[in-house]
Amino acid sequence: MRETALAPNGAIVPGSIVQFVTSVTLPVAIENGEQLSKINRENQAHALRLVAELVKNLANFFKTKRALENEDDYFEVAALIIEGHKLLKVEEIAYAFKLAKLGKLKTKVLDRLDGSTILAIVDEYDRSEERAAYFEKRNTQHKAPTVDKFETLSFLTDNADKIGIDISKIGKEKEDREAEYRRIRQEWLQSNPEKRRE
Repeated sequence: MRETALAPNGAIVPGSIVQFVTSVTLPVAIENGEQLSKINRENQAHALRLVAELVKNLANFFKTKRALENEDDYFEVAALIIEGHKLLKVEEIAYAFKLAKLGKLKTKVLDRLDGSTILAIVDEYDRSEERAAYFEKRNTQHKAPTVDKFETLSFLTDNADKIGIDISKIGKEKEDREAEYRRIRQEWLQSNPEKRRE
């Protein structure tokens, strides 16, 4: 976000917040940027400015009768967001606000957008099934497959001719067999992507 929304001196670039918020996606929000706690530790004023600018953008979007009234209100809400959601990234706050603008959250902005409504939006995103499912999917993709001895033997036996290996040359020690199996299987999967398990 800093590259997108900030000038080299750390000032907010007008119009860039709008572009950033409208283009952010869940994978971009989770995979990029730094956690609020880290930004806040390095430069508290900078962290407050970033989040307050997002709060202001949200308030300007809805323009309700009962809304935050001034810059102090934006900064107060920003401070509460940073305090209550240290593990979120600035990009995730932007994504949560984007979801609110699109009406995709249970927390609705009808005729008021006060501090508690904005905090509820962030809370809902932080606890959302969409966010949890993304982390679950990402974590399962990064787990190394476990090697089952029956799967090892059957895979090598069934595919020895296709892969072009001599099974008898695989090491006798269990660790050697499993390491060799993983290497062979990985090479085979790379050459046969249609066989990958989802």
